[in-house]
Amino acid sequence: MNKAQLIEDLRQRQRKAGYISIDILESVSDADVLDSYVRCAQCGWRGISDERLDKIIVQARDTQHFLDLAEVEEHSPHTPRMT
Repeated sequence: MNKAQLIEDLRQRQRKAGYISIDILESVSDADVLDSYVRCAQCGWRGISDERLDKIIVQARDTQHFLDLAEVEEHSPHTPRMT
């Protein structure tokens, strides 16, 4: 998957969810948008290296596939893995 397209798709998901104002969402960097999907909202832990994240993006067929791949990789220490 193309990184720029993925980030735009993730922004669109956030727009649709409505959890954050459009003005704030548009002011957030691309890196921060992407990071928000691989970082624990509770503790800030990030279980995916930049190198691995880039590989997952390339592997992903679409945005949902990216989210599925990232979810398998990223688990904060206080969140048990779901199998």
